[in-house]
Amino acid sequence: MSQPTFLSKNHQQNFEASQNRRLLMERVVEEIPLEAPQFAAEVGRRQWSTLTTFPAPANIAVVREFYANARIYSEEAEPFMSYVRGRQVSFNAYAINSFLNIQWPGGNIQCQYSQAFNHDFGGFDFQEVERTLCLPRGHFHRNRQGQPLHIKRSFLTPLCKYWVAFIHANISPCSHISDLNVCRAVLLFFILRGQPINVGQVIATEINDCAHTPLNNTPLGNPSLITHYGQNIPAPQPSRPHRRNRPDLPAQPDQPGPQNPFQMYDMRMALIDAKLEAINRMGLAHADMMRHVYASSHPGFMTSEEYAARVAWPGDQTQHSGGGGTSSGAQAMEEDQSEEEEDEEEATEEDTESDS
Repeated sequence: MSQPTFLSKNHQQNFEASQNRRLLMERVVEEIPLEAPQFAAEVGRRQWSTLTTFPAPANIAVVREFYANARIYSEEAEPFMSYVRGRQVSFNAYAINSFLNIQWPGGNIQCQYSQAFNHDFGGFDFQEVERTLCLPRGHFHRNRQGQPLHIKRSFLTPLCKYWVAFIHANISPCSHISDLNVCRAVLLFFILRGQPINVGQVIATEINDCAHTPLNNTPLGNPSLITHYGQNIPAPQPSRPHRRNRPDLPAQPDQPGPQNPFQMYDMRMALIDAKLEAINRMGLAHADMMRHVYASSHPGFMTSEEYAARVAWPGDQTQHSGGGGTSSGAQAMEEDQSEEEEDEEEATEEDTESDS
């Protein structure tokens, strides 16, 4: 398996700090009790059957990497986004609902629970919640200001106890299951009232809050969901350059070139020699012009033969015409050929004399 990757140094430090945080595993609802037919019917009606089972255990390293990269450290970072093994993993409401095969008919409209949650349940009728969830004489435990805190599990009806176990394990993970806090109590209230719940939004908010908690001992929830959801994310593809609607350039005909590397090297060296020889001719021409201008007033000025001898091309026989001299390979070849002809004539005369 590939090594974990992090978006920044802060995310890596967050990963190291999360090593002591345990995982709060989901629970598999293998068999729904017969005495709770309403629970089974409501789970099926809401298409939440996928939440009752997960195919395999969670990957601890993947879950911790996911939570480490899900934390936001800059304003430019996209919310509800994480990275696992270099893959971008979006965990917004739409992505989670799609993975769980759950359809939210409301589109971008939040459910009533999410709206109440975003307003901190201001003005909510908690007495109605008590009458729906609790046994007779059951109630919220409240603080000195009269604000509700939680409901003890012993105050709940048998049906609510099944729902509380399911919510604590697979929707809103919680290790403290002896009571029901305000958020989960209101969620259960809307479920029992038959109100539509965007469960993908609820799970996404739980994951995001867990990733940004300042407490280092808070358990990491939804580990199996995160593991199997991350495995279904396709591998990243290399990005293509943006063309910006530029017209296609006309195709250039293929020009045959030398395939032999030694031939290419010889051509390159010949081109360099031609350029250097052109520079040498340019220098000779400049010197010849300066000589015509200043030679009469400066008796010590070099003659064209002296200058050509000093700047002669290495290995070449310098030829002079007029004021400027140039090295010519063709002239050198003609001289070599004439010398060879003279040698052949001398050899022929010697053979004739020896025969006579």
